[in-house]
Amino acid sequence: MSTDSSRCSWSRLLFSDHPGYSSKAPNSSSSGKAKIYCTLCLQADIAAEKELDQAALQHNDISFARTDQEIVQHSSASFPLSWVENPEWLAFFPSRKQDAAKHDVSVSCDGWSGENKHHYIAFMITVDRKIRTVRVHDASGERKTAENLLKLMREVIQELEKNWHVNVVAFTTDASGEARKARKLLLRERPDLITPDCFAHQVNLVVGDYMKVNKGFLLYSKAATELITWLRSKTFLLAMLRETQQQHHLPVLTIIRAVLTRWTAHYLAYRRLLDVWLALKYVVAEDQLLEGNSQIITRDAAAKEKAREMIKVIGDEQFWKAVARMKNHLEPLAIAANVTQSAFCRLDEVLLTLGSLCMHYRTLRDPEDAEVREAVLRSIENRWSKCDQDVFIAAVLPNCFIQDTPFSKSNRFLTHAGLLGLFSRLYIRFFGQTGTTDHQFELNEDIGQYSNVTGAFEDLPAMQKVVEIQAERTVNIFHQLFTSAKVLTYIY
Repeated sequence: MSTDSSRCSWSRLLFSDHPGYSSKAPNSSSSGKAKIYCTLCLQADIAAEKELDQAALQHNDISFARTDQEIVQHSSASFPLSWVENPEWLAFFPSRKQDAAKHDVSVSCDGWSGENKHHYIAFMITVDRKIRTVRVHDASGERKTAENLLKLMREVIQELEKNWHVNVVAFTTDASGEARKARKLLLRERPDLITPDCFAHQVNLVVGDYMKVNKGFLLYSKAATELITWLRSKTFLLAMLRETQQQHHLPVLTIIRAVLTRWTAHYLAYRRLLDVWLALKYVVAEDQLLEGNSQIITRDAAAKEKAREMIKVIGDEQFWKAVARMKNHLEPLAIAANVTQSAFCRLDEVLLTLGSLCMHYRTLRDPEDAEVREAVLRSIENRWSKCDQDVFIAAVLPNCFIQDTPFSKSNRFLTHAGLLGLFSRLYIRFFGQTGTTDHQFELNEDIGQYSNVTGAFEDLPAMQKVVEIQAERTVNIFHQLFTSAKVLTYIY
């Protein structure tokens, strides 16, 4: 029979102290037993984490792979509720303020009402392609006015510049009346700031204007919404749909509800409806063979009448053609929403996206599309007219992959004098009048060299080629978003 020491040695071959045990206070344990971890399990977990790190490294999701020690320290923080207070976890992350210090940042804020009926306003910054939360303000007891929001904006900017040691260059919100007014008031106080609308919201408002057309084939949008609502309320029918999809080797898909406040929801709902169209046809056809024993037309008279109405919709070829047309119309707006809702969407990407939308909808020549075309283009023009246009145009021109190619050549701001005037206005706005003459001279020279690819910009084409090849090799999204050189011709 082995001794206690030999038994202890044997157990140490299979078990080791839990990584978090060293940071646990000696008197905090409810028993004298040590926290242990299966050594083989730990090694397997470390190997699995290393594989994930290597995959993330290849896709440029992370800049370096963790060491074994870092993985163990990371894992030791997996305690319920209190994990955020674990010393190893806190040491793993540097201070967000230290990371942001001495950087240019853009601030954004948005409000929402929680389940507890409180209204909150969250303030965040984008810095070095990362999102940092600054504060979450409980505004439940305050009136939702531009003046009150402006006061909070001032406080956040002051906190960022004083305590975070960052340079605030932009402030964005949604385009609601009070939020937009607050940004206008802020711009009067701080003309050095850029204060754009949130263009993910703006694209969603364009979708809303599209849905308001309600003529021609868009009359079927109501029927599509009713069909989706009806299908989602029938769990037995959804089970039949899943079974049919499996029997016919179709993708097992469910039904998505279209909610206007959810970006891309209408497009995704209509696309999904088209994806399950064939399976729905099978379900209805098989049910009709049952004659008096229908599993779809059941319950009371009202429910049976509704079921017959929906079955008629499912069998209506014109309905499905209309849904397909609506899906095709909404697809460019869904793509635009995905581009503009990115946390790191740039001003030049916004303008190129708007131009791409204009270009697409102007090509709709079918008479049935006339109302849609005019509604969408009118909506885009309306939102562009309220933009700080100088800033957006100036953001596109220095993009060496784009430059002035998307713009109509008849625009006066594309002349050398026009470019000098554009950038001079912005320089005075952002930096004031001091040294304006000297900087205008330098700016004039830089514009000439940039336009003619000479001087300091002589090697720009070679650098562009290297960047493009590198992007293709690392499978990154190349920032030349649109292949057409005339994307913005339809705006200017």
